[in-house]
Amino acid sequence: MSTSALKKTRKHYIYGMLFCIIFALIYEIFSHSVISYAMVLSFLWPMLGGVLLYTLLMKAPPRLHPTVAAALLYNSGIVLFTLGSVFQGVLEIYGTTNRLQKIYVIAGAFFLMSGILSYVLQTLFCREDA
Repeated sequence: MSTSALKKTRKHYIYGMLFCIIFALIYEIFSHSVISYAMVLSFLWPMLGGVLLYTLLMKAPPRLHPTVAAALLYNSGIVLFTLGSVFQGVLEIYGTTNRLQKIYVIAGAFFLMSGILSYVLQTLFCREDA
């Protein structure tokens, strides 16, 4: 990925982080002050996994930039963890549970690890030309 693509992805993560913060605040207002830490802290996934990581990658040399496939896998994992956190927060505020919550964790971990493995393999064995 080029530096401009990294900047664009980081910008999308910033928007996602702000959306999570605003959504949690509005949801808390309409939930009669019932708080779910899963929802309140859902902004941490895009902030730490997206904004922070892509800021560090922008400062790295171009040969260490991820391929598009690695970035898409990783981004899918972060999105699944964020959605899972919001979903868990909605269920906690409602006062129930659902066995489908585990799907977000399993799928998110699979995509996140796939993206990280793809990135590690790419940096170890390929990519002299980027």
